[in-house]
Amino acid sequence: MGAISFDHGHQYGWTGAAMQLPMVELVAVAEPDPIQRKAVAERLTGKDAPMRRLADKLQGPVQLYDDYHDLLARDDIEAVTISSANYLHREHAEAAAAAGKHVFLEKPIATNLDDATAIVRACERAGVEFCVAYPCRFSAAAIEAKEMVDRGDIGEIVSMHATNHLRKGTEGWFIDPAKSGGGTIRDHIVHGTDLMRWFSGVEVDEIYAEADTLARPDIQVDDVAMLLEKFENGIVGSCDPSWNRPMTSSKWGDVVLRVLGTDGAIDFDLTGAYLTRTLAGAAEGGEAWESAKVVTPIQQISYAESMDVFLIEDFAESILEGRRPLVTGIDGWYGVACIEAAYQSAREHRMIEVARYPGNEA
Repeated sequence: MGAISFDHGHQYGWTGAAMQLPMVELVAVAEPDPIQRKAVAERLTGKDAPMRRLADKLQGPVQLYDDYHDLLARDDIEAVTISSANYLHREHAEAAAAAGKHVFLEKPIATNLDDATAIVRACERAGVEFCVAYPCRFSAAAIEAKEMVDRGDIGEIVSMHATNHLRKGTEGWFIDPAKSGGGTIRDHIVHGTDLMRWFSGVEVDEIYAEADTLARPDIQVDDVAMLLEKFENGIVGSCDPSWNRPMTSSKWGDVVLRVLGTDGAIDFDLTGAYLTRTLAGAAEGGEAWESAKVVTPIQQISYAESMDVFLIEDFAESILEGRRPLVTGIDGWYGVACIEAAYQSAREHRMIEVARYPGNEA
């Protein structure tokens, strides 16, 4: 396996997961940014303390490239994880598919539906597997809740409510609309919406959304939003993806799903298994906040099982077993379709029909 770009910090999770799996060997990394490349090198060599234990598990030295084409030219790489800024996803994914590499792509898979369609079809033409970074389906809590719903423990699903909040400190390319394609809707409705698609077994039919820039009025993308999602079978869902939690919050955010049925209800928080220690530090509104150099006075240790490991493990096993991964490019495509419908709805203040994958409009 090779890794392309650490623009999104999730790449550290994907490569860290790969380093824990016996069927995967991480052999190369491509990172054009010299500052990010130095940070990656320090982690892979164990100079960065949190990665030291994982770095010891490497089967051999990891080659670092500044040009991803050099990585893709290697014959010994079968698959790549891509975590570049959103606007680069199509370029990187199409190049990987053309090189015959199986593709694992960060969410959202594209900044528009045309690019999303092109990526899915490029992987189909090349005959490579395409997996999307939706780890929430691999949480033990989510899996157990899904099994309970499928058994009929709460009757028929009536409604669902999802949240995927963040602290209001998002920076860098995430708040550059040219590189991200949008703010909190683009970045954060995918996990909640995908969980609701998975639990219900049907697609979102229509979306109504309201969005604005309220938590941090200085940025150029939406940072608060609320979506009402109507599914094909009449189930109603809501999703709050806002980047509006205080910087002093006890958690970076959450992924919560509540499922209401005719005979009961289930709810869970995939990010709730923490030991938390609160420390003295810079508070919101102070000088550090103004200079965007906030030292959040929170330290956490997670006791949850790693969804990242289970997701990368399924991706690797799908390649070795010649089957589709449990999260496919089509799942990623529908995530973008919901994002596009939400943004149109927020502009026009009306329900918007969600597109269907070309050739599957019925």
